[in-house]
Amino acid sequence: MLQLSSIIRRIGFILLTALQLSAFSQSNYTFTTSTTPYTPITGTTIDVSPISTPINIGFNFNFNGVDYSQVIASKFGWLSFNTSINATMAESWREGNLTNTPLRPLIGALYYDNGISWKSMATQRYSTTGTSPSRVFTFEWYYSTFHWYTNNDICFQVKLYETSNKIEMHYLTVEEYFHQYDLQASIGLAFNSIGDYLAVSSFDANAIASTEFEGHHFPGMPNDNQKYTFTPIATKAEPTGQCSNLTVQNAAENIMLTWNDAVGAVIPDGYVIMASETNSFTPPTDDIFLTQDNDLSDGSGIVKVLAGKQFFSGWKNAKASTTYYFKVFAYTNGGNRVNYNTTNASTAQISLVKSAPKNHVTNLMASIVKNKFLLKWNDVKRFGNALVGEYCMEYESCRSYADCGNNALFNITGNQITLEAWVNPTRYSGGIFQKENVALDGGYRMYLNSQGELCFGLYIGGSWSEVKTTSGILPINCWSHICGTYNGTTQSIYISGVLVASKSTTGNITSSSVNLFIGRDHSTNYESYEGLIDEMAIWSTA
Repeated sequence: MLQLSSIIRRIGFILLTALQLSAFSQSNYTFTTSTTPYTPITGTTIDVSPISTPINIGFNFNFNGVDYSQVIASKFGWLSFNTSINATMAESWREGNLTNTPLRPLIGALYYDNGISWKSMATQRYSTTGTSPSRVFTFEWYYSTFHWYTNNDICFQVKLYETSNKIEMHYLTVEEYFHQYDLQASIGLAFNSIGDYLAVSSFDANAIASTEFEGHHFPGMPNDNQKYTFTPIATKAEPTGQCSNLTVQNAAENIMLTWNDAVGAVIPDGYVIMASETNSFTPPTDDIFLTQDNDLSDGSGIVKVLAGKQFFSGWKNAKASTTYYFKVFAYTNGGNRVNYNTTNASTAQISLVKSAPKNHVTNLMASIVKNKFLLKWNDVKRFGNALVGEYCMEYESCRSYADCGNNALFNITGNQITLEAWVNPTRYSGGIFQKENVALDGGYRMYLNSQGELCFGLYIGGSWSEVKTTSGILPINCWSHICGTYNGTTQSIYISGVLVASKSTTGNITSSSVNLFIGRDHSTNYESYEGLIDEMAIWSTA
């Protein structure tokens, strides 16, 4: 159904709906597999049945952002940085559980109900080798029994590297009597908070590590000389500066923030924008996971925008007669870690007010033509050499479009033209402005393709000259202002006042003899626009 309404205009602002934003990953480590010869160590032996006394690492080791100088080892195949745990706790949590174990933070090299081999060479030992700042702490389970009743003996080590804070797990199968199944074993890292972990999927070289799924399926034994390496992701330096020239305005019924990117020795990767009715903000903390929220109905919100975009208009459910305050923090994102600059963050504010509704359209006529629903009107007002309609059109199916006829005013043939409208599409597809000949040899067009690109085309010099945006830059289910313009030398597309695509173009536009359509393709209804269109305008100037 094609529906015209001025009710939508009663509040003097229409806010964009949710912008999908990704949260920061929980893991601050990369994971790799390799195969290198296993070399037993010589060192200090220690009893680990079921846990050892605290062991000095020999240097400060940083595990997930916290420095530790001691570990506790267990026959159950882990090293814990929590030196307050006791044997009872260890026995209670002897089956692998990186997700929920209270023994955290820990490194689970072969976290399971293991035993110590009955063979005479069986021992557990540790050593610290090298010189500062490149020392290495190694703990070795030499002849451990992977599950106490199996006689499947294995040697494995955990190495902690000074300065780089890298972690290695190294394995050598000694004897395997039979495959084991349905074991609650775990391999990986358990960080300080319950549910925060990095779990390895299998024993082989194709293993992967996940922050979302802890696998326990480890039948058989590890490949000989298998090594797993966990390398901390380096945190980028804090951004040198903040964004500048931050402004916020009620731009044609949308709250829009614009700014200039920060400059300095360390350029930010993006910005966190906070909104508040009370002008009260809690600065973000490095490496803290952010809850993305562009809904202002509760009086506040927070979103993340990548550097380079320099505008945001995705807030929703703002309230009339309300003042909103905004604060923008620059950040760098090193891999999966984030570092905020919380000093001298830019601020801005806006007060929203109600406005009177505009008039309804007049002389509205509807008809069915060749099984298509056709709507025509004649209350288009002319301002200068622009044609503007004061209404919002809703397109809900492939049979909805507006036939504007072939008025001579629409047949622009010079070397300047501007097409603009407010659009709120529900999917990527369909013509917005279409005045092109059936033979595709004249006219102009502006449309969305199925790849999510906004396209602006002109027939010049015997061929189509078309400029396209990047995919997905025009949001779905949000109001945005679009503008395609040509000034005789450059063909450009603007979204919400920001230049997003352009190309060099010269020549005059070839005339088109067909009608101007709003919301569909020139020849078929299979590429119809779906969503809302408002304030369409066609100009014969740039």
